[in-house]
Amino acid sequence: MAGRKTYFAVGSACFDRDQITRLKAIVDEHARPAEVVQYGDVSLRKDQRSTVGYSLPRDAACDWVYEIIAGVFTAANADMRYDIVPDMNDPIQVLRYDASERGFFTWHSDTMPDDMTRKISVVVPLSDPGDYEGGQLQFNQGGALCEVPQVPGRPVVFPSWLIHQVTPVTAGRRYSLVAWVRGPNWR
Repeated sequence: MAGRKTYFAVGSACFDRDQITRLKAIVDEHARPAEVVQYGDVSLRKDQRSTVGYSLPRDAACDWVYEIIAGVFTAANADMRYDIVPDMNDPIQVLRYDASERGFFTWHSDTMPDDMTRKISVVVPLSDPGDYEGGQLQFNQGGALCEVPQVPGRPVVFPSWLIHQVTPVTAGRRYSLVAWVRGPNWR
């Protein structure tokens, strides 16, 4: 990726309006506050993230989502030239960032120092940009701040090591789907 101006790609729509409505209804029905996560010696504190979400089960009701996202990862794997056999062991999550809680997620990567098996991350915006204010998905690309267009149903794909954040939502609600694919540790 040397010399690239951006390390992320925005793909073609992978969800239509009806599917997006279904995903938003799922998170509204089942959402729980995001947990404080512990990764070895590193923990994600409550002041680093304010979202509610739901991990989609691997069952007949949600298999369609896993199939669509598997196709996104297959294309991204080829585009990024990673040549990994994708492993989707992590559940797909549907998230909601509420203005009433100033929903946000501070700067982070989707890998941890003691676990570098996450290779490709995907964020699929599910809200129209006019439905909320703030809530920008931003990347830190070598010190340069880059905001990503939020187009409902169009996946934003990036290497899991890339530092990114979601700025506080100041009005409305921002919905998104997030998923990761794993592969062997880098050599």
